[in-house]
Amino acid sequence: MKDTTTDEKDTQQNAKAPESDGNAPEVETFTKAQLDEAIQKDRIARGREEKALKEREAKVTSWEQEQAERKRRDEEAEEEKLSDKPADLKAWRERRKINAEAERIKAERAALEQDKTSHAEKLTRAEKVEQELNVWKAAQASGVDANALMEKCAKFKLTAEEDIKEMAETMAAAGGEKKPELHVDSSKGKGGKLKLGDLPPKDRVNAADQALRKK
Repeated sequence: MKDTTTDEKDTQQNAKAPESDGNAPEVETFTKAQLDEAIQKDRIARGREEKALKEREAKVTSWEQEQAERKRRDEEAEEEKLSDKPADLKAWRERRKINAEAERIKAERAALEQDKTSHAEKLTRAEKVEQELNVWKAAQASGVDANALMEKCAKFKLTAEEDIKEMAETMAAAGGEKKPELHVDSSKGKGGKLKLGDLPPKDRVNAADQALRKK
């Protein structure tokens, strides 16, 4: 009777993955325990940061309350001192009102500048998206490569839609940086080729689909 144990051992040895030839990139792997440990460390770090922020907020709030209380006492003392001098008391109250208004305007200005910065960032992002869309449309209309057109526009700092169109037309006229064209069998004559760019959009899709089906 044939020894099947030996055959099974040989099969198991042959089934082992071949050793790396030294050219394949090494992929760093982690165990579940290592991943859990990393997640736990991240949670602890975020917890410490949150705690530190809360402590700072509580400290600043305490300072603000102390300052407000000190200011209130000083104002009461000043009013008491000027209680027998109506004219001086009125002038002092007017100055206090002006100072309070100045503080309010200062805080409003800080909030306004912050909103302006945020708005400017949003505009920059929107302008970038609009520029990329204009580049894509101009590239499609002129038959040039969109990435090459984007590089040209960035080099010459072109952002206006008309300037982008003009650059695309210039590139097309120069005959360079054209986008790659897909060719399919036209079924007309031997070896006939039909450019998809010569077809209407609907026929272009159908022709490409037929070419893929033949492969």
